[in-house]
Amino acid sequence: MSYTNFGGHAVVTGAATGIGRETANALAQAGVDGIIFADLNLEGATTAAEESKAIATSPQYQAIPCRLDVSDSDSVQNMVDLALKHFGRIDYSVNSAGITSMKNDKVPDLDILEYDKLHAVLARGTALVTRAVSKVMINQTERVIAYRNGPKNLGRGVIVNVASAFSLLGGIGRLPYISAKHAVMGIVKASAMELAAHNIRVNGICPTWVTTPMVVSKTSFGSSADFLKVANALSVRPELASLAKANPMRRPAKTEEVADAIVFLCGPGATYITASEMIVDGGLLVASPGSWPQSDPDSNQAI
Repeated sequence: MSYTNFGGHAVVTGAATGIGRETANALAQAGVDGIIFADLNLEGATTAAEESKAIATSPQYQAIPCRLDVSDSDSVQNMVDLALKHFGRIDYSVNSAGITSMKNDKVPDLDILEYDKLHAVLARGTALVTRAVSKVMINQTERVIAYRNGPKNLGRGVIVNVASAFSLLGGIGRLPYISAKHAVMGIVKASAMELAAHNIRVNGICPTWVTTPMVVSKTSFGSSADFLKVANALSVRPELASLAKANPMRRPAKTEEVADAIVFLCGPGATYITASEMIVDGGLLVASPGSWPQSDPDSNQAI
């Protein structure tokens, strides 16, 4: 990550692990002055916040852990209030909090409780966080920095919501997750159209399968052979191995690769990008659909 001297302050949800944690670390390295590490797992958020201090490049850097349930409006407001108490403003909001489902019910057998659970976190949570941080951003001053061609207006704030390749696709046996991730991009596009008038940008990031902490702890994916070996050894769904073969880059994404894309969208090089979905998929979505694993209704579980 080559971005430096970002300045400003961030809230990152889902910051205890995975994409959220890596994004918070990347922002710390990029020079933000403070980050709220928000997660349902307060212990994990506290550990992540403390460890980020060794990566941070701003001398004023603060890392504040916060327990957050994104599906609860009071909890979301508490996160925002904490950011205002410590920082006075919110320049970057990254909503990475999420859950998935191992259920693969066909449409006639849809588990509506599972549907409600996923939508509460992925769709409602995205809407609540976007609503709360936008209220703050609308009322704060624009940031202007020195840039290569003179002063550059960064606007009043940036919101990046973590969506999915499934925000752009369909799939078998995945209705709750797919519909919730489509909703995330709907929230991105609707809010971006409205908030552009306030010089606030809103974008979505759409990764395919990203290596989980469990898998990363076992090996580093330097090649497709590594991935296939570990996928089989850990009894990960066999469709993941097929998906790796179908991906032009022959491997899943690393968390740092998704995080770096998010930091780009937050940064001064992306001031004319809003309402977009940035696809981070190793080329999977433009690969021939015939090469995708489709023998089992669970085959899209990886995305």
